[in-house]
Amino acid sequence: MTMLTKAMKIRMWTAVAVLAAALTSCVSNEVAQPVPEDIPITYSVLQKSMATRAAVTGTTYPQNVPFGSFAYYLPSGQTWLDNKSEAQLYINNNKIAHDPTGSSGTFAPNSWHSNIVHYWPKTGTLTFFSYSPYENDELQSKISCSPDNGLKIDSWTAAMNPGDAAEKGTGVDLMIAQSVNQSGNSSSGSTYHPGVPTEFHHICCQVEVQAKLSAAEEDNKDKKTYTVNSVYFNNLWTTANYSSNVGTWIGHSEPDNRSYTINGTEGQTLGLDGLPSTVFPSMIVIPQNLLEASGSSAREAPSITIEYTPKGGDRTTVTKLLANGHNDIWRPGKKYVITIIFSVDEAYIEFATSVKGWETGVNRDDITIGN
Repeated sequence: MTMLTKAMKIRMWTAVAVLAAALTSCVSNEVAQPVPEDIPITYSVLQKSMATRAAVTGTTYPQNVPFGSFAYYLPSGQTWLDNKSEAQLYINNNKIAHDPTGSSGTFAPNSWHSNIVHYWPKTGTLTFFSYSPYENDELQSKISCSPDNGLKIDSWTAAMNPGDAAEKGTGVDLMIAQSVNQSGNSSSGSTYHPGVPTEFHHICCQVEVQAKLSAAEEDNKDKKTYTVNSVYFNNLWTTANYSSNVGTWIGHSEPDNRSYTINGTEGQTLGLDGLPSTVFPSMIVIPQNLLEASGSSAREAPSITIEYTPKGGDRTTVTKLLANGHNDIWRPGKKYVITIIFSVDEAYIEFATSVKGWETGVNRDDITIGN
């Protein structure tokens, strides 16, 4: 029997009682009752500074969203960095859920754990790869894990529906976490029971468009305003592959457009107070560069099109490239807010793009259209 076999004990629970027979798996031991050194594996769950739809805010991972986890075993004296090619699978894509009351005395209240009880090995370490959400059939068909790739997602397509990242949005907010060379449950400073430190971070990004007047009413003597009728994103990649060991998205494909028509034919008239109004609600997007591409990922440079009507004027359309020569990449874990500024004095429109919400980023240069 190998060291890994000796180290791992798994018990399956039914709704009535603990199975008395020894379990059979790739690694197993006969365990009648836990002994002091039999320590069940739990997870201590955090999030890295984020603000997304209402269910996931701040640094509190939502208790009603199970996540998936893989783990690999290495014997004493070996580390993940140097010896990952020798690692053996220990936990294979288990569903990890929040347990508010504690299960049959095995787990503490408010712990996160699998329904399959895995124990810490007596020697050696475990390296964990976790992802969220678990209960998504499309993700389950595309996700895998290996020492070489870490978590890998093949040909993931973002729906990119306007508003899918807003409150009660339907977008899939992909998050991952990794914890290497762990030998026991530890506290992460969260309110949950100590366990494997599991700090999730977003691997997609968000984009939103707002519009406002360049000045408030007191500086807008003619009470000039505009109505925004629709907003279009053009040539955004919708599909790509992800590997946590690479740490980025590759193999982008399937460029597509997304449009949002505001209030049917009425549009959104901007307030004279000069405050911004949302004219394209936040949507989840595959991180990507904003430049023209050729080859297998060929596409024209991404752009944004604004259809608007000046007060007392005719409907007008303007298109502007999203890239500006500086921060021309939409990166994981960031929310990009493009603000369209309509002048109350001169005939120009200004685009100001900032990064906020999930993680703080660097503001991008303003873009001015017209005189």
